Amino acid sequence: MRAPFSFSHCSGLESSPALASNHASNALWFSVGCPPAAARNAAEARVQVKRRDQKPKTAAFVGKSDRDLLELLLKLLRLLERPRDVGFLSSLIKREIIFRLITGEHAHLFFQTTLFDPADGVGRVIDWIRQNYSSSFTVERLARSNGVSVSGLHHKFKAVTTMSPLQYQKQLRLQEARRLMLDGLANATTAALQVGYESPSQFSREYRRRFGLPPRQDIQAIRASPDTRASSD
Repeated sequence: MRAPFSFSHCSGLESSPALASNHASNALWFSVGCPPAAARNAAEARVQVKRRDQKPKTAAFVGKSDRDLLELLLKLLRLLERPRDVGFLSSLIKREIIFRLITGEHAHLFFQTTLFDPADGVGRVIDWIRQNYSSSFTVERLARSNGVSVSGLHHKFKAVTTMSPLQYQKQLRLQEARRLMLDGLANATTAALQVGYESPSQFSREYRRRFGLPPRQDIQAIRASPDTRASSD
């Protein structure tokens, strides 16, 4: 399951470095693809993972990485300097990363059927919103079309994503609009209309509430930041 997010890391020391992506469109993305990928790797490697509880966890969590996992991530990043090797080696490194994750301290979190089993309706709802975020909908309609109650959908959806279905849609809209503007594919008004807003003024208000600045100023600030300039050189 995918969850919309954005972040900024404001400090980093030689003794405590940080590995992160910025807001630029050329950031490196890596998806574990669990549980299908995790399940395949676990079966092939004969890994057994014990469930610790039945309480749903959110789709994102923070854990401490060990040295082996960090070295693999760095190896994956270094492939950016060797484009010829990416096609073959990236899949091998990702495969080993998945193995380290499903055999590590937090392995049980990658096998939560509560989060990923489409039978409970939540997975289908999340996929539908991701594919149709620019369309208007009601929670009642989503619940009815997926065979769950409105209260049940709200509870399970928030347990997984930490937000309501409509808040999830809003996050997707705002982040996609930001991407369009950063990539130079649209101005604020065009981006707002493309992601489903009918009112540019409402879009501007919600964008500022989410990112701290009006759309135009936010994009200018990102492009003017040292990290963004360095990544484009």
